[in-house]
Amino acid sequence: MWVTWVGMAARAALNDFSKGEDGAVTAEWLVIGALVTSLAASGLAFVHLGATSLADRTAADMGAKSVMLVPVEGLKSHSPEQ
Repeated sequence: MWVTWVGMAARAALNDFSKGEDGAVTAEWLVIGALVTSLAASGLAFVHLGATSLADRTAADMGAKSVMLVPVEGLKSHSPEQ
């Protein structure tokens, strides 16, 4: 008789647990949080790749340029030697 009562109590507890929504809400927020984190990480990876590519192209373009400095009369030099 005792075994039957314990089995019925365990079955009732299992039914109550399966019908409860508190754990489901927690699981949904966990999945939503993981999804947002994954999307943010993948978005940052694309931004990083684009920024690195742009920086490399800018450096290559600026390295290929030559600059000639022409003194302008009337302007004081701000070099550290003076």
